[in-house]
Amino acid sequence: MLRLAEQIVYRIWAEHVVYLHIDDYVPSKRLYPSEGYVNVAEPFEDGVTHMIKNLAEYFPSRKELEAMSQVSKDVGVEEDDVAEVEDEDKEFSDTSGVEVELEDGDENGEEAFSDVAAA
Repeated sequence: MLRLAEQIVYRIWAEHVVYLHIDDYVPSKRLYPSEGYVNVAEPFEDGVTHMIKNLAEYFPSRKELEAMSQVSKDVGVEEDDVAEVEDEDKEFSDTSGVEVELEDGDENGEEAFSDVAAA
């Protein structure tokens, strides 16, 4: 839940830091420092501690996020591209660079490979 809240602050609210304050509750005093929060100052007499976390140190930069979203748009496959792939012969290249062609196999449904260069 904490990381989700941090993502909202960073990606949607466009803030680079999160500020919070906790009381002297021991689980809170253990959780937030373990997640990268640091004290802004010494705790007050009533046990309240103000903390900060620089989210830019933990999440990709705005430019990196934009680049990742652009790459995911560019990598998408159009329906026309899929149709072209289905229409092509079943020719592949193995790791040695030799083209191989998939042929219909025996009655067990197995496919056999033949070397196109030899054909």
